[in-house]
Amino acid sequence: MDTMLKHYTRLAFIRTGRDKDLDRYLEYCHRTSQRFGLRLEEITGSVALVQKMIFGPWDEEFVLVQPGPEIPYEEWFRDPGPQVSSSSSVDLK
Repeated sequence: MDTMLKHYTRLAFIRTGRDKDLDRYLEYCHRTSQRFGLRLEEITGSVALVQKMIFGPWDEEFVLVQPGPEIPYEEWFRDPGPQVSSSSSVDLK
């Protein structure tokens, strides 16, 4: 585990406004951050990106890739061309 976390400096707890069992999760994060020598940070955020990932629309915040060949590293840095609009249908079979 030390090797996997050796470049980490913090553990972030993202407050999403869903406070069910908040104290339990904060305590777990506190213990975990101490165990691995990480700084614990609380960040205000939301679940909006996760909801969009599941339900759409898949707009410019997402890279849509059809199943098939490997995507070379260089592809992440090229001009993406036309963007998929929220009204476009995308075949993700």
